[in-house]
Amino acid sequence: MEYRRMCRQVVRVLATPPPELAGIAAVTLDLHEGDDPVDIRLALASLAERRVRATVFVPTAMLEESRYRAAVREIASNGHEPASHSHRHDFNEIQALISGRPDDLAFLAQSQVMHEDFFGASPTAFRSPCWCHLGRAAIDALTELGYVADSSATPQRLGVFSSTPFENVWTFSLRRLYYLSPTLLEVPTSTLLVPGGSPSFTILRRQASRILVATLASEVRMFPARVLALQFHANAFNPASTRYHRSRKPLTLRSFLPSRFGGFEFKHHLRSDDSAALAALTGSILNSLERFACLTMTQIVTGSWRSAPSLQGTVPAPSARGTWSDHRWAPRSSARRSFRTRDARRSDSRSSMSLSLERITRNVYRSSAASRSICRS
Repeated sequence: MEYRRMCRQVVRVLATPPPELAGIAAVTLDLHEGDDPVDIRLALASLAERRVRATVFVPTAMLEESRYRAAVREIASNGHEPASHSHRHDFNEIQALISGRPDDLAFLAQSQVMHEDFFGASPTAFRSPCWCHLGRAAIDALTELGYVADSSATPQRLGVFSSTPFENVWTFSLRRLYYLSPTLLEVPTSTLLVPGGSPSFTILRRQASRILVATLASEVRMFPARVLALQFHANAFNPASTRYHRSRKPLTLRSFLPSRFGGFEFKHHLRSDDSAALAALTGSILNSLERFACLTMTQIVTGSWRSAPSLQGTVPAPSARGTWSDHRWAPRSSARRSFRTRDARRSDSRSSMSLSLERITRNVYRSSAASRSICRS
């Protein structure tokens, strides 16, 4: 009882929002071929009821299966943004994204074509399978295909417990927004040793998960150029889901040895089977975002905040669409000119972009008076 009371006090202190807008949040939903179409529909509808417009990352291999098509079509009808989660979401694609050559990344173009044929528009946001690292070739390929946002990074994550334990590249990665290329913005998934997402919530349970999210929310409020990017699975919204009720492999000595692709097998035995508790936790986390402006990945990049139907507060809109490359929202042409060479990007562009990101985020936080006037108009 004493432990629970202490946990509630910590959550209450960390989660107490300031009177003005607390910051920007990006709610994301990752779909997979093992998902139940009922779970997908319920997740999309639940987010829409809360007026949260999410970014839904879809492996395009799901579009080839007839049982998913009707449910996946409801992404756009519920006001969410469909995005790319690669094609097959397998370890061959993970290896190609990490260290593959351009020829190994042909599935990215294939996935884009399938996405455009199904949704009627090309995807602009990408998340790698299992939050794997993107190599230089993958970044260049995504840039050439027209992607403007990526959310694959999990800064300071304990990589040893990830699905790629020998590719621990996130130890020193940045926690703020930054550019991977002149036109590809990285929106890191909020992480504190473990990602702020459903895989962690099922292991941490209710109290530890709430403390994790509250701490990540406090970071967004205190530091500039941060976005509270949370990840969910479709089954996390259905109290009657049977996704984690499936039989697991029995524990053996091999379960405690890391594999190159998949990591430790024993971590799957730590997941909770209580779907009702997971759904209640998911609802509680989403309700805690009422002081945040919930935007999609593309909205964060383009600055088209006025059109977001899920804003819980009012965010001042930029004067023109552009990128975070100058002290104001600059046109994309000038953003490209600021990236003249690789050496120039390393020397002066990084510092100027970091300053502009900080100034823009500070303006968002300090604009409560202007926000109220815009809201009245």
